[in-house]
Amino acid sequence: MMIPLQFSLQPTLDHSMEGWLFPEKTIHFVYASYSLHWLSKIPPTLYDDQGKSINKGCVNICSSSPESVSKAYYSQFKEDFSIFLRFRSKEVVAGGRMVLIILGREGPDHVDRGNSFFWELFTRSIADLVAQGEIEEEKLDSYEMHFYAPSAAEIEGEVTQEGSFELMKLEMLEVEKEKSNEDGTSYGKAAAKTVRAVQESMLSLHFGDEILDKLFDTYGRMVDEELAKEDIRPITFVVLLRRKL
Repeated sequence: MMIPLQFSLQPTLDHSMEGWLFPEKTIHFVYASYSLHWLSKIPPTLYDDQGKSINKGCVNICSSSPESVSKAYYSQFKEDFSIFLRFRSKEVVAGGRMVLIILGREGPDHVDRGNSFFWELFTRSIADLVAQGEIEEEKLDSYEMHFYAPSAAEIEGEVTQEGSFELMKLEMLEVEKEKSNEDGTSYGKAAAKTVRAVQESMLSLHFGDEILDKLFDTYGRMVDEELAKEDIRPITFVVLLRRKL
């Protein structure tokens, strides 16, 4: 049986794709696209004893985040990815394949001008509305993204540690960007539309609907301004795994 596990881009509260999905030893091919960089939950260690975020002023790992923040996100990714591999190993037949498409980062640094930089700019966009008095600072401090961009070494390490699959290929891709598309939409506006499609429901619940248009207008402009200064290089990994015999 060939099953494309084309999971939603948007993280869900139960993140049920990690658990048991199919009967044992019935699947020959699994394809999971742009889903495994979304975490099952906000890492619990991001909060102190009073329930306050230790990642103040950021919505993900950013340049001002303490080291404990990146460790918390990495720990949650390891837990989620290990569970995913363990359950798929029960469902996939010996010799069966999995192809995983995952947003990631080039090296050991968690903050670069790749995928993490888009969330850094998103943080700045929210902070801009805080400065204008349209969003309370506490709202920014208490909003976190269910997102982690792993490195190639981290992906390989978890595959090796879980032990059920052989890593046959791990290829890094950089999607070519155009500063505007055929209809004249800038890269920043296109990026804003993508992020809005993924995050709108959660942002609406946390910040309210009334700020969304201005927030994403600001975000699109910031992306275009940064792209004019220096390239932004989001990285995607293509991972091919084979179930061990």
